[in-house]
Amino acid sequence: MTPKKIINFICDNIRIVIEILMFIIALILVCSVDLPESLSDHWLNPNDLQAGIFYVIITALPTIPILKIILLGFIFYKIRSRNKDYILNMDNHYHDYPYIWYKFCSSVMGISKCNLILVPIHMQLRLVIHQVFREFPLQGENFPESDADEKIIVKDLNKSYGASEYNIIIEDTYLISMEQLPSDKKDLPSFKISRNNKGKSDRRYNRQFINEIVRVLRDLPDCATINIYATTNPKHTFYIAQDALKLSDRGNIKHVFVYQQERENGRHFKEAYKVY
Repeated sequence: MTPKKIINFICDNIRIVIEILMFIIALILVCSVDLPESLSDHWLNPNDLQAGIFYVIITALPTIPILKIILLGFIFYKIRSRNKDYILNMDNHYHDYPYIWYKFCSSVMGISKCNLILVPIHMQLRLVIHQVFREFPLQGENFPESDADEKIIVKDLNKSYGASEYNIIIEDTYLISMEQLPSDKKDLPSFKISRNNKGKSDRRYNRQFINEIVRVLRDLPDCATINIYATTNPKHTFYIAQDALKLSDRGNIKHVFVYQQERENGRHFKEAYKVY
């Protein structure tokens, strides 16, 4: 990871980074406190009983292992409680982080909500399919309903019935050509599902678009492997994962690979990410 990416990561996740540092500091302080030899002098001095009790509370208690654990547990609980309604990925950065980071934020830091905007499509699908977070807020004003007369076009390319591997090309915010696919995948049987938006980059939501994707995937043979090439907006990506791919081993799709589109050099799809 380059220094620039590290700085962007810290800035984008400053709240969580601070909470982690706070817990580490608390851990060091609690574990480094030792019972002073002068404790008995403070405790047994009847002329200074009030001060002695206070001294015991702040100095002696942390030296008892079980109380140290309780104190650290309380701090950890407060951090998780504070993050209950926090939404991850709300800053205007490209959130290209490893899956283990999202698992850490959910399982350890107690974050239950994650924004999918500006998250790579392969990671959006993986987070939703594996239910890493309890909620993925999708504000309606960001994804208005599309026009009722918007057509959905499904094309069956390189027809080959009974194959075990398929290309699924999902054309939404940007158009996709076969030349953008990896050279070793171009000849595979392929389905292209498109919104008739003439390449317009918008974030409109179309339920019929999702229904057609679900239908195409359900019609594939059992134990199929699919390679997804998509330019979907986050709301469409969410419902593709939720309605079409989340069945995992209970459905007809055995493996899902998502190819991430490059930002330059013809916007080709080169690197594959396994979702399951």
